[in-house]
Amino acid sequence: SWKISDRTTVTLEGEALKMSGTPDAGLPANPISFSLPITVSVGEPADRMRNQNLRAAYYLTHRLNDRWSVTNASSVLRADASRRQVYAPIGNLLQDGRTFARSVLDEDEASLSQFSRVDIVGKPVIAGQSHVILASIEGGRERYENGISILPIPTAR
Repeated sequence: SWKISDRTTVTLEGEALKMSGTPDAGLPANPISFSLPITVSVGEPADRMRNQNLRAAYYLTHRLNDRWSVTNASSVLRADASRRQVYAPIGNLLQDGRTFARSVLDEDEASLSQFSRVDIVGKPVIAGQSHVILASIEGGRERYENGISILPIPTAR
């Protein structure tokens, strides 16, 4: 935050998140899963996930006098994620009694959110009573894209 004057303050915020790793969808919803060691994974060593979020915002507040202020605030959030993994969503056990039917999940997501608002806040005394009045207008837009494919892995016969 920066106090520009006795009546005006600007605050800037930023946040970044980046993570990647190996996803684990867990064991299938099948009774045999309860007899398996907790360390068993139905995925593959090449399974990967990635997530990155970036956010920025600012708040500019100006006090018109001791009872009235105006604030302008804006923010933007960008999120990107991808996941590629082998998993067993249905948990059907194949005829060999040892193998789960599995699929390959390939998913990409991207989103962009932008918002801005103006608030007018008043603290008048009306008929001897203190009140708070808020008038606000906000606008924004969001874009979300998702691409997903799920392909079954053929089993050996």
